Amino acid sequence: IVETFSNVRLVTEPCAGFSHAVNRGLREVRDFNDLILILNNDTVVMPDWMEELQFVLHKHDSAAVAVPRQVLPAGADIIRHHVPGAMNTYECDINLSAHHNNVLDPEFDVADCLVELSYAPLFCALIRPEVMRALGGLDARNGAHYRSDWVFSDEVRRLTGGRVIYTPHSKVYHMQGTSTRIWTSNQQGSSFVLGANLSK
Repeated sequence: IVETFSNVRLVTEPCAGFSHAVNRGLREVRDFNDLILILNNDTVVMPDWMEELQFVLHKHDSAAVAVPRQVLPAGADIIRHHVPGAMNTYECDINLSAHHNNVLDPEFDVADCLVELSYAPLFCALIRPEVMRALGGLDARNGAHYRSDWVFSDEVRRLTGGRVIYTPHSKVYHMQGTSTRIWTSNQQGSSFVLGANLSK
């Protein structure tokens, strides 16, 4: 399927792990001046998800990273861990998380319901290229797996002065752990990254 897109290339990374795979993809696109999308391979995107992320970065110059709703399907074990009042018989957005205590400004943009976060998991994130160039990628050594997301979010705010902005208008399902379970059962060490020019 990759061959059907002229602006998409498949790259493999022999080191296992999310941070290593993302950094491998970033090495391929760091010289371009296009928005950078990080998207896990265990996601399902809904209509207009990308346009809504782009809207955030176009509307607010201070927005360095735009993130969507991270929706877990009904029955996911950790729903109430993040949203204590939720019923796990229904799907639930967990990017505004009591566990992470990550809501900085719930009224960042009241008109468009945008919220500023201190941290967002990078299962899906649209990032300005100048921010990624300034930070150089994810910290795979000190922030293995999702911990690199914490380090990155902190560096975005502290070192670049940018904001991490959540939009409820972009909806992405996250089937958490699917890739890890497949990798463990197959005992293979390659992660796969798709790179695309998002400005077209």
